[in-house]
Amino acid sequence: MRISVIQKIIDLIRCKNVDFRELKYNIFINYIKNKRMKAPLNFNEIININKNVFISCNVSDLYSRLFMIKPILKDSILYGTESSKEINYSKLKCLIAFGFNNIKNNINLFFKHRNVPVIFIEEAFLRSITMHNEKVANIKYEYPRSMFLDDLGFHFDVHSPSRLEMMLNDKNLIITDSQKEEAKHLIELLVKNKLTKYNHQPIYRPEIGTDGKKKVLVIEQATSDSSIYRAGADDKVFSKMLKQAIDENPDADIIIKTHPEQVSGRRGGLSGSYYHDIKQSDNIYPVNIAINPYSLLEIVDKVYVCSSMLGFEAVMAGKEVHVFGGPSYAGWGFTKDYMKISRRKNSRTIEEFVYILYFMYAKYIDEIGFYI
Repeated sequence: MRISVIQKIIDLIRCKNVDFRELKYNIFINYIKNKRMKAPLNFNEIININKNVFISCNVSDLYSRLFMIKPILKDSILYGTESSKEINYSKLKCLIAFGFNNIKNNINLFFKHRNVPVIFIEEAFLRSITMHNEKVANIKYEYPRSMFLDDLGFHFDVHSPSRLEMMLNDKNLIITDSQKEEAKHLIELLVKNKLTKYNHQPIYRPEIGTDGKKKVLVIEQATSDSSIYRAGADDKVFSKMLKQAIDENPDADIIIKTHPEQVSGRRGGLSGSYYHDIKQSDNIYPVNIAINPYSLLEIVDKVYVCSSMLGFEAVMAGKEVHVFGGPSYAGWGFTKDYMKISRRKNSRTIEEFVYILYFMYAKYIDEIGFYI
């Protein structure tokens, strides 16, 4: 990836009088345009399928996600989105599965004993400017621009292997020094420009707690999200995580970050969040604000997380990260893990992980809908 080219573009954009979303959008798109992608691993037959595909996804989710899979589908016939009762199995060539909630109702029930190849798709860590279904004035801000495409499983499912996990475990997959440097430059680019999964939240330095006092961040996740359970955790992990953060850091400010979807009113809103009954007292500071993740990470020293992507971003930002679940970034040696994941036997540096994740595993879609 031409980091220097991207940086020049960013510097030029910053000199112009553009609004926040347009600034972020231009940085985002120019990142993708200058991305050097590796060839997909073992997907040649699957991604060339051009007919008879069933998509496991509800209609509302297809609103913007069709943009993400059109380059794969080509002229495919979409058999359905919510029910597979009418499928002609003899003609079905492939199942595309979005998200675990949809897949468990379709694959497990209808495809368990059928010889139908499956593509598991999840939105990647550089998705878009706004969140899904934000209904913004300009749809370009909502379109997903990157995805994880896997022939084995979802990257966040600790109960079964994924292609990402196999790549990270492969001792023959050696990341060279020059590739590590490229990953290091990418980390610096992401952190400096505060590029994350969704890029609509404001960037500012928050004033939380006491000046000069160490700060610990405890990260909540969306209530009952599959990423919690598929990471081998449950709802009780959040009370355990908070207690441990308080016990281990008696002289620090404890900042509790509510998930953006709870703040926005989704998933039961604030009243349905895991920490809804925690009030500000002494050194405890619940934070129910919209803020870019890196802006919040800049003021903290240590992070406690179950399986949120924010834990991974905290590692890239140079923080000490305690992980209580089994997300894809845990178990490789650069986080403090409280769960043993026996399949993960290899060690990886954060630079190696970033290179494999962003350069080899994630796929990207450019401005006019081409898969790169």
